[in-house]
Amino acid sequence: MIKHSEILKKLEDESYQKVCSLNELQNGKGKRFLIDDVDIALYKIDSKVYALTNICPHQHTALIFEGILENNCIVCPSHGWKFDIETGKKPSGSN
Repeated sequence: MIKHSEILKKLEDESYQKVCSLNELQNGKGKRFLIDDVDIALYKIDSKVYALTNICPHQHTALIFEGILENNCIVCPSHGWKFDIETGKKPSGSN
């Protein structure tokens, strides 16, 4: 299993890479990309694009791109765990 810290370190070491045009991203919906063996989920929210590891930080399932966006949080479709799309942290008071 690859740890989140290892994925983040690899992403920090790499330069930006174009994976799609903005028109290919639907507002509020995730899209999955595999970049140099790193599983990425992109979400477009209004004029911002967020790149996340596609691995849920709670139970490590690779389904974040299928998550539901709710109050600036991604809800994992596998088990309902929520985390903030900007910080990656679990919001207070959530499951």
